[in-house]
Amino acid sequence: MSLGYNAYSILKTGKDEWNKILPLSFTAFGDYKLPAYIYASVPFIGAFGLNPISIKIPSIISGLIIVMAIYLLVKQISQKQTLAIIAALIAAINPWPVHLSRQALESNLALAFFSLAIYLTQKALKSPSKKLIISAGILFGLTFYSYIAYRFITTVLILCLIFYHFWEKNYKTLNLIKKIGLVILITIIPLLPQLFRFSNHARFSQVSMFTDSGVVSEVIEDNNFCYLNNQSFLPKICRLLFNKPSVWTFRFIKNYSQFILPSFLFLEGDQSHYLNVPGFGAFFAFLLPFYIFGFY
Repeated sequence: MSLGYNAYSILKTGKDEWNKILPLSFTAFGDYKLPAYIYASVPFIGAFGLNPISIKIPSIISGLIIVMAIYLLVKQISQKQTLAIIAALIAAINPWPVHLSRQALESNLALAFFSLAIYLTQKALKSPSKKLIISAGILFGLTFYSYIAYRFITTVLILCLIFYHFWEKNYKTLNLIKKIGLVILITIIPLLPQLFRFSNHARFSQVSMFTDSGVVSEVIEDNNFCYLNNQSFLPKICRLLFNKPSVWTFRFIKNYSQFILPSFLFLEGDQSHYLNVPGFGAFFAFLLPFYIFGFY
């Protein structure tokens, strides 16, 4: 709802619902939405009016782009059209992408940008050109405007590629990745003054385990339990075993493992019902053997 009203307000007045002119961060209900999805919705609201379908069109188009990008990427890597068609078909019919493409979700738009950027980067590695480098860099940069998690994902990906090719002494590829990184930096210049403001990290603060006040309570509870049930232990040993870093490490492993477990991917799906098709996992169960085979 907030995405639509902000896009409608931009269309009619050039301001958001808080009277800010063409902002790069939308206050909304205090969750400080990123701008890409809202601005992407403006032409469709202008053409078809303010209604649920108009607001969802960018996400629908994003779903189609993701399927196309998967087809192109698999074909580029494997040089096999049949395999590319199968990969695209799987992406097109699985519950997760179908469900998400029918909602107005910023993450879907970010994934579309990211998928195309990955394809163009892969293509540029085989056939370097200024056009491919600039296009890939701009698309990677647009993920910074789309969904907060991709600021981390894109940054880590580029840094890992730079480190890997430097380590392997692939200097030609390294220079290409550096050029893409430079285009990304140029693309996000308008964001730089805001990157360290609270508004640009509000969503991270709301969902991050590092800002969860419950961690302190958990540490205190674990320390008390440790000392009361093992009084032979020194308090320092209990504190060594149960502290913020240990809780964060455990939570990270637990949260990460949940998203790669077959039960999540193929049987139950997300616990948030608006992100899940009831009775299905993220992918159809018949794909489970291929998932297991992938580990080998």
